[in-house]
Amino acid sequence: MPAISLLITQTEVIEIAFTNKNVSPKQIMDSFIEVAQLEHIRPALTDDLYDDVLANPTSAANKALTPLIKKALAFYVKHEAIPDMHIEATKQGLQVNSNEFGTAASDKARADLRQTAFNHGQTFRDELIKFIEDDDNKETYEDLYASSNSIPSKSSFLGGIVISKRQPAVNINVSNENAIIP
Repeated sequence: MPAISLLITQTEVIEIAFTNKNVSPKQIMDSFIEVAQLEHIRPALTDDLYDDVLANPTSAANKALTPLIKKALAFYVKHEAIPDMHIEATKQGLQVNSNEFGTAASDKARADLRQTAFNHGQTFRDELIKFIEDDDNKETYEDLYASSNSIPSKSSFLGGIVISKRQPAVNINVSNENAIIP
C-alpha cells in the first residue's frame, strides 16, 4: 500500500501545537501524522471527502478546509508524539529522556499534556465539522460528505462516524433453554 499524502508538515505541527518551538521536526515522525489523519481526520470528513481532500488539495472547497484540518491534526499529532518524546528506545532498553539542566516530566504530567492535546484536537475537529455542516457550506460538500440528514433514523451521527442505536441482543431463559431475541 503506497504512503498516503500528509495533510500537514512536521514544522506546521510544531508551529500550531507546541509552545516550545525548540522541538525538532525529527521528533514528529511521518507515521504519527499518518496515524492521526487516519484515526481522527478521515472519520470526521467521511471517506469520500477525505479522499477528495487528498486528491484535490488545491480546489477552492478543499483550500477552505485546509486551515481547519491542520489545527485539529496538529494537536492529534502532538498527542501521538508525546510518548516518544518522553521515552527513548536504546540498545540498553527504554530510557527516560533527561538532561543535566532539567528533570523528566512525571507520568501524570505527561498524561495530562497528552489529554490536553487530544482535547484541543477534538475541539478543532468539531469546528471543522461545524464548518462543513454550516448552511452556507452544505451545498459545497453535500456530494462528498455524509451529513446527519443521510443517516437512517435508528442511528446517531458524530463527525463522520455512524453510531447504531440498536439494542444489543438479550438472553431470555425459556424452559431451561437460552434464546436470543434481537
